Amino acid sequence: MNNALNLSGQRLVRLVASNHTPEELALGYLRYEAVRRMNPNTFGKLYKLNLSGRFFDDLVDEAIKTWKEPNA
Repeated sequence: MNNALNLSGQRLVRLVASNHTPEELALGYLRYEAVRRMNPNTFGKLYKLNLSGRFFDDLVDEAIKTWKEPNA
């Protein structure tokens, strides 16, 4: 599979980039990576907290602050 973005993907990237600061984009990427690397149990806990009314981005930010890389 080719890792290059197709034309519509490139347009989407430009659209998102034009509407956000570099800091916002970096924070969004960090949040995405944190969620992507979570095990299902951790994600499930965050999801349940989100359903109870807590803001998901804040939950992920808390998880990032306490994140420990495996074998670190």
